[in-house]
Amino acid sequence: MRIIPVLDVLGGVVVRAVAGRRSEYRPLVSRLTTSTRPEAVAQALLSATGAKELYVADLDAILGDGTTILDPTVFSAKVLFDVGLRTLDQLESMLTQLNVTPVVGTETWMLAPAEWPKPFPATLSFDYYDGRLRTGWADPSESPILGLVDSIIVLDIARVGTGRGPGTEDTIRAFHRDYPRLEIIAGGGVKTREDLRRLGEAGADAALVASALHDGSLRLY
Repeated sequence: MRIIPVLDVLGGVVVRAVAGRRSEYRPLVSRLTTSTRPEAVAQALLSATGAKELYVADLDAILGDGTTILDPTVFSAKVLFDVGLRTLDQLESMLTQLNVTPVVGTETWMLAPAEWPKPFPATLSFDYYDGRLRTGWADPSESPILGLVDSIIVLDIARVGTGRGPGTEDTIRAFHRDYPRLEIIAGGGVKTREDLRRLGEAGADAALVASALHDGSLRLY
């Protein structure tokens, strides 16, 4: 089970994300670093986990129109980059960046699956809130397009930063059963090694983690 540390960046600083209530996010307080600068926090997370990749969410872009001024290439790692992409033009503009994989979230993406490029050049994030998928169009898991996607994220936004546990094991198990070659990344609510064990048994290949690392509830060494 790979650990992918998460940075949520708002107003140029790393913030503590809790349950998707973005208006309430506050600058990060961490046992790993006293800094809230994205590059410093990223280095602290990479050092603490031994990870070679990061998930970076530009919350200004997600809350705005999908336009970002954050440069993901400043981090010394591969980056899953979530800026709240909405259009194909925005997606294509990110494909030239080295070591950057765009994240397309069902919460913000505006194109129905029939209009997606094939093969799909991004990681598809299924954005749930308390188990309900957030999307403005039909559930993409019911579309043949999912067979053309290499990697997905299964994220319950309501559990982010809460330490309540992921709660997505059944969904992950179903994806893994129907698409056994698909890379599945779990997110939201991870607190302990037991959470990671359950996700791995369900079929997840990796887990997005932030708060548990900063609070010290998840120790990897």
